[in-house]
Amino acid sequence: MRNETPFVHWALRTALAIGCCAVTSGWAGPVQADMAGIGVGGLIPNNNAAGITSIIGFAVDEAVESLEVSIDFGPLITGVTGHSHVGDLSATLTAPDGRQISLFHRPGVPATANGDNSNLAGSYKWIDGGASFTSAAAAVGNTESVAMGDYSAQSADDTVLTFESIFGGAMTAGNWTLNIADEKSRDVGGFVSWSIQLTSAPVIVVPETSSTLVLVVASILAARWSGKQGREKQRRVQRAWY
Repeated sequence: MRNETPFVHWALRTALAIGCCAVTSGWAGPVQADMAGIGVGGLIPNNNAAGITSIIGFAVDEAVESLEVSIDFGPLITGVTGHSHVGDLSATLTAPDGRQISLFHRPGVPATANGDNSNLAGSYKWIDGGASFTSAAAAVGNTESVAMGDYSAQSADDTVLTFESIFGGAMTAGNWTLNIADEKSRDVGGFVSWSIQLTSAPVIVVPETSSTLVLVVASILAARWSGKQGREKQRRVQRAWY
């Protein structure tokens, strides 16, 4: 009797090849794409932990790989733009799924009760691998503004945070929210605008029917082989009678 094992192996290999083709037929590889948005600014409520919130929304739904955030505080105009005494302020970014990161949180606190007394004027960017915002604030006096540049996100205790570890893999679609709060009295101000840039990759969804397709094809091939073997046996019996 003929050994069916080689055929079974061949059938399975064929079915797997067909299944793989079905799975990968739409595959184009991860293609990076940049998304950017600009949000409006405004006055930062004085001595109000709720602060001011500004939203940037994206419709395209991809997976975050990296991001950058910039805040333009504009010129230092009391009660309008810029802000004296940076130690009053904290800034937080929230993703559509609720993940949050502190960009900075009252620089100079708790080393001093009121925080650093330098000012914010101009544009600042937060990126992974940037400089210490708290150190930059401490490097200038109360009549000067923190130097514009690229900074790392920092928690309330000045621990360096990374966008990659917090937002990596998050989906881009929805509202990205910036909140800036002034948690002390006296000094007031506002910001002009803020922006976010996302580097993302499309999410490839593998159809769940692919494994079912493999099994169906294998079953059909095996059934056809069994039928062929049955017909051959019947012909041998008929030849033996005649």
